[in-house]
Amino acid sequence: MAADDKAFAGGYNMESPKSNAVYDFNKITLHANKNLALGMAGNTQDHYYHSTLFPNTSIDEVILKIRKHMENYFRVHNRPSLSKLESFDVNDGIVSFYDKDMESYFTYTFLFSPVHNQNRLHRAKGNVQIFTSGSGSKTYEELKIKAEIKPYIVSSAEEITLEFCIQWIKDVFLKVGANDVTCGSNV
Repeated sequence: MAADDKAFAGGYNMESPKSNAVYDFNKITLHANKNLALGMAGNTQDHYYHSTLFPNTSIDEVILKIRKHMENYFRVHNRPSLSKLESFDVNDGIVSFYDKDMESYFTYTFLFSPVHNQNRLHRAKGNVQIFTSGSGSKTYEELKIKAEIKPYIVSSAEEITLEFCIQWIKDVFLKVGANDVTCGSNV
């Protein structure tokens, strides 16, 4: 999991001198058991469930707290307020974890706003899967960056090294950051 060095909070687009943390808000958090990583995008103040998750929360509790937060954030009960809503930001995130009992990796993707929410659990399938979240996702898709790496993954999956992946992620951030002012180019 990787994040850039920008965040949007309180109506301000902020850049951080520290990687993955913008004004002490971690965009990526690694669970104490090192079996789970959480990445968040959107308005940082809208992810207020984050402070209740760690350090001793189980994988199931992490996902349940996020789902409850999303349900409460979805303001279907406050339709008069929603009818006056002219714009809103979408918040999203990714939780990747390893389930020891199943001996398998999973990725939980989620997205929430005052007018809609969505979540999905993805399971490992023996091939590389790439998930994105945040403002750079649209640019990432428009640049067709995933298509650049797909032939390599398909032809030589056994040869993919950690160094290759890290360099590829850095290259992606440079390309997306160069084409999207809302994203940082540093990883």
